[in-house]
Parts: sequence; structure tokens; C-alpha cells
Amino acid sequence: MKNKGSKFIRIFTILIIIGILYQVVSLYYLKAKDERDRTLAKQIEKAVSLAIAKNVTLELASRGGRIYWSKENEEVIKNEIVSSLSVGQKEVPKPSEKGYYYYMYLESPYTVIKLPYKMEGYPNIDTDIVTLDYIIEKYPKKEYPQVNDEMPSLKTDYDSWYSYYKGKAKDLKKNSIVCLNNISKGWFYE
Repeated sequence: MKNKGSKFIRIFTILIIIGILYQVVSLYYLKAKDERDRTLAKQIEKAVSLAIAKNVTLELASRGGRIYWSKENEEVIKNEIVSSLSVGQKEVPKPSEKGYYYYMYLESPYTVIKLPYKMEGYPNIDTDIVTLDYIIEKYPKKEYPQVNDEMPSLKTDYDSWYSYYKGKAKDLKKNSIVCLNNISKGWFYE
């Protein structure tokens, strides 16, 4: 009888140890994935800044540092990101975590963040998950200066150059963001 009881206790103890090890390994794995995404986001930020610096004459950004978001500027910025990262492909890499896209604030310092999408293939923020509390928790203000002032709004179209010549550049919303890597139709869905 004692052998059966002690055998059960040993099996139970082993199962508990395996369960704890599994939890530790999965937490480490998720943290490593998130850290890899954060590092890549910082590299993308630097590439965007470099694109702006290299192409001053093209007027990619206003004097305040906000990007003029046109199809032409998208191509310049996208090409700079791809060449800076040397990823060997023509698309901006996605975060390693499934269900996320990279987004970029249109104002300097071009903060790159990853947010969950509603439907695969369409950069549309999942507002069931992305609340102001989520933004504040995931992207603290000291590290991401633009992020937690208000809820981000996804920009879904290009600005025409005509509006800038008519003096409407100041009408661009603050904290507007664009998706950096939509699957099939550039960075916007139509």
C-alpha cells in the first residue's frame, strides 16, 4: 500500500515540476519574441529617420517632422526600410507574433509599434483589444513619447500633394498611424 501511495506522490510531483517548467519556458519564449519585435521596430524607426534625412529635397516631411503621406513618399520610405534592414525581400518584415502588424506614427520620431489587427490581410486595429489602457501598458510614454496621449487613429489613404500647396498640411491629425506591411495592397487597404 505504501508503495502505491509514494508512487502516486512521485508522479504527481513530476507532473507539477513539468507544468512549472512549461510555464517558465513559454513565458521566456513570449518575452524573447516581444523583445525581437521591439528591436526590429527600433531598427525600422532609424531607417525611417534616415530616409527623411537622405531625401530632404523631396519634402518627405514638414518642418515639424510630420510625414507627408503620399504614394511616392511611401515608396521612398519603404525602400529605405528594406535596404537598411537588409532583409532580402521587398516587404517590411512583420512582427514575429501572429495577429500583429507594424504601425508607424506620422510625426517625428516616427514611433513604430505593433498592434493586433481585426482581420488578416487588412490593417484594421482590433479595438476590442487595443484600448487606451492597453496602449499605456504596452508603450510607456518615456520610451514611446507619442503613443499614450490618446487612442491612435489608423490612416487609410494617401494625402494629395495638392493639399500641401494649398496650405492644409497643418490639418493632418496628430497621432495618425499607418500600417507598414499590409500583405497585398501596399500599406493601406482600399
